[in-house]
Parts: sequence; C-alpha cells; structure tokens
Amino acid sequence: MQFKMIITILLLSIINNKCSEENKAIDKSMYEQMYKDMCYPGMPFPPLSWTYYIEHESLERKYAVYRPNRYDGKKTAVIFFWHPFGSDPILFYESNTSNFREKANEKYNSIVIVPLGQQRPGGDDYCWASKECGCKELCTNYVSEVRLMEKIIDEVSRKYCIDKTKIYGTGFSDGGMFAQVVKCFTNIKFAAMAGASGNFSTPFEECTNSLPIPFLYFHGLKDDVANWEKGAAEMKFAYSVDDAMKQWSIINKCSQETEIVKKDNIMECSSYLSCEKETTLCKLLEAGHVYLEEETDMFLEYFNKYKNDL
Repeated sequence: MQFKMIITILLLSIINNKCSEENKAIDKSMYEQMYKDMCYPGMPFPPLSWTYYIEHESLERKYAVYRPNRYDGKKTAVIFFWHPFGSDPILFYESNTSNFREKANEKYNSIVIVPLGQQRPGGDDYCWASKECGCKELCTNYVSEVRLMEKIIDEVSRKYCIDKTKIYGTGFSDGGMFAQVVKCFTNIKFAAMAGASGNFSTPFEECTNSLPIPFLYFHGLKDDVANWEKGAAEMKFAYSVDDAMKQWSIINKCSQETEIVKKDNIMECSSYLSCEKETTLCKLLEAGHVYLEEETDMFLEYFNKYKNDL
C-alpha cells in the first residue's frame, strides 16, 4: 500500500513537471507572439506629441515628434515634415489647412518628425539651408543640416519603435527645397520622398552619392514666391522645376520620356518612364504658393506604396 502511494506521488510529480514545462513553453510562445514586433517591450509609450532637444555642432537644436493614437509600441512608419520659412514652423504643422497631422498620424498610423530649421541671423524666422537660400550666411550649412536629420532619426529610433523600412520625408516651400537637399546628400534609407513649392538651388554636381529614391513633387504654375523658372527672388541661382525634375529622373535611372498619369481641373501629373525609382511631377494649374489638402492625400498615398528592403 505504501509502495503504491509512493509510485502514485512520483507519477503525479512527473505529470505536473511536464505540464509546467508545457505551460512555460506556451507562455513563452504567447509572449514572443505578443511582443515580436515591439522594439522595447515594457517601455512606457511616449506622449502623443513631444519636443526634444539635440546637440549638433555645439548648438542646441529642436525637433517635435507626433505619434498616432493607435501607436502600440510596434514597428511604425516615420515621416519627416520639413517646414516652410517662418517664425513658428511647428505651429504651421499643427494648424495648416492641408490636414497633414491628422491624416499622417491617424489615417496612415505614422510617427511624424518635425525638425526646426536654423534661426535666420537678425530675425525670428527659421529656414533651411541650401547653396542659395534665405538663411543668409547659414546657407553654407546645408550638408551639416542633412547630417542633423541622420542624428535625429537615430535618436528617435531609441525612443520610439520605428519601422526602418518605412522612412519618408516631405516639405513645403523652404521645406520642399530642403527635401531635395536631403535627397541629394542623405545616408538615411528613405523608402520614398516628396516635396512642394521649393526650387532646388544646390548644384547637382554635388549629388554624386545621391541614391535612387522614389520622388513626387508639386509646384504651382502661378507661384509668385517660388517662381517655376527661377525660384525665390533672393536666390542668385535655382533650377527651374522642369530642369530639377529632369536631373532627379536621371538619378532615379529613368528614361527621358514621360506620360500623364493624372489630370483634372486642379493638377496635371506626369511620370518618367522606365525608372528604377518612380519620379513624378504634378503641376498645380491655377495655384500660387499654397499647400493643398490634395497634396497631403497624394503624398501619403505615395508613401504607402513603398518600403525598403534592409
């Protein structure tokens, strides 16, 4: 009788141990499944919007990050938004009528980074650097500004769970010009880029290491701030919109033939053919120096088509 009891206890112990191991395996599998796409399991989520400071070339620089309400700590697409020339660039992002914030953050569930440009000497305005720009003597800092973007994305990746196959960038006016400066010099693996109403004013001869990146660009035919042919009045040199897009098409390894891919009473869009990376120009037929909600919609739809293979 005592012997049978001992055997029974041993068998129960073996069964319990086996069940315990199976339960541990199930728990581990569930944990791995639950957190497989999370970069930092257990880390509290950052606020919906927050302003950060980063040192760059002995100066304190500023950028804001906006995360979507649906952010769950898993890998999330990231969009840089480069502001126009102005006194309160972050306010422009938060309140502009194109609804970029609402649509990028919520409809497309993306993290948006809004870096602050350089403060123009002798003014309260913030601007982006290019070979020719409104930043006066700070215009020569354009490559350094691109390196700042690389530092920012590295820092953001340590605070948020970003999908490095889905990094995008766009901007309006001064920011549209700077988007092209970034495209020229960046080491960031952008999945796609876009811009609006900002003539490129850095010689393409300097873009020797520019990678083919899908590029969508908008410009108003009646823009009297950034003229279609010669850019802003204070620029000694800027490419016409057509000439810049031709150069981007060469970098993106396209033929020089184009076809109209969209035409309505607001815009006419033409894409270069046989490209390694898509290259599209949209002419805003009656628009001046404005940023339309239609541009936001097309930028975000465009980004949503592309991801990088890392």
